[in-house]
Amino acid sequence: MFGEYVISPQVSIKAVNNVSIELKKNEVIGIAGESGCGKSTLIKILYGFLQPPLTASGKVLLNTKGGLDLLSVSEDYKRENIWWKIMSYIPQNSMNVLNPFMKIGDHFVELLRKHLKIEKDEAYRVAEEYVMSMGMRKDVLKAFPHQLSGGMRQRVVVSLALLLKPSIIFADEPTTAVDVVLQKVLLQLLTDKQKELGATLVVVTHDMGVHAMITQKVAVMYAGRVVEEAPTEPLFEDPKHPYTQALINSLPRLGDDRPRIGLSGSPPDLRNPPPGCEFHPRCPYAMDICRREKPLRVKIDKDRYVVCWLYAKR
Repeated sequence: MFGEYVISPQVSIKAVNNVSIELKKNEVIGIAGESGCGKSTLIKILYGFLQPPLTASGKVLLNTKGGLDLLSVSEDYKRENIWWKIMSYIPQNSMNVLNPFMKIGDHFVELLRKHLKIEKDEAYRVAEEYVMSMGMRKDVLKAFPHQLSGGMRQRVVVSLALLLKPSIIFADEPTTAVDVVLQKVLLQLLTDKQKELGATLVVVTHDMGVHAMITQKVAVMYAGRVVEEAPTEPLFEDPKHPYTQALINSLPRLGDDRPRIGLSGSPPDLRNPPPGCEFHPRCPYAMDICRREKPLRVKIDKDRYVVCWLYAKR
């Protein structure tokens, strides 16, 4: 699939470029990479949430009866039949997405009435039981968003995303701007519910520690492409792509007080990306072919892929 931001008739940016990824049932998948690498754009496309200037081509196939390409159906169809019920999306900076003029309870009641077709009193009763099952007091429903802490608002948004028991949950930086203690609480909440529902959880974060802690598979992105995809444990034990190696080598380790060496250089300007492999200006192993030709996706093991000339047969 491809995802472009059309800035003007003359300028477009390929924020997601030639990506193919499979999401399996009852799996926690991480999408990693620096800011601006295309992580958030990728999950918007996978969720089918395309708003100008974002456009997409390719297919996003949902494994339902008869199959469904999310990019070929209308937004109205997705609102009625897909979003919240089959797929849910926790956006970046989600603590700020709640309607400031609505009480928290009204957010829950609106969703329940729209999708379950129940009366208001019944919806409120269901909402009370639900928020208590999520570890919150039921009087949180009577509060306006500004009356809650940022962490509690984040917890509310996560709970809303899980309310209708979706099969696929997209979480874009779900622990941004919260402290370490609350980060652990939110991640535990997400993974507990994922297991309970048998759902697929896709977590987007630049924090490699989070990926190591909760994911089963990681896709590493750079300049709009997935450059490495592997089960989590092998990825951390033996990263293949030079960019993945740099990300993992920058992590602190217990008992090792040596300074960590960061990756030199900056990600490329996607309006004018370098020829060949986009990573070659920063890569310590760059060869002539890297500067001329884009590497292909190479399978190097079961469920493990890398996009790098070091592993391609030439």
